[in-house]
Amino acid sequence: MFIIYDDVIVKEATSISEWGVHVVGEAVNMIIYADDEEVVCDTQKGLQELMDNLNRETKEYRIKINAIKTKVMCISKKEGSLQAYVYIDGQ
Repeated sequence: MFIIYDDVIVKEATSISEWGVHVVGEAVNMIIYADDEEVVCDTQKGLQELMDNLNRETKEYRIKINAIKTKVMCISKKEGSLQAYVYIDGQ
């Protein structure tokens, strides 16, 4: 049952945004495997907007994103360490 709700939530959260990683002219912003979801974007601003959308939609279905289990990974061709932050309800 969760996967059915999750599919609807993800579609609603991502359909209103053009943020993501562009592949062949399409914005890819969510990768889903079972009950795990990866939100992907090429900017921190876009990532935060996608997470805000996802958080808002999950609340409408009375589901809560676990901020403690949420991790951020930054991948770049640039040398040095890059950091990105995502906030869920101010955390």
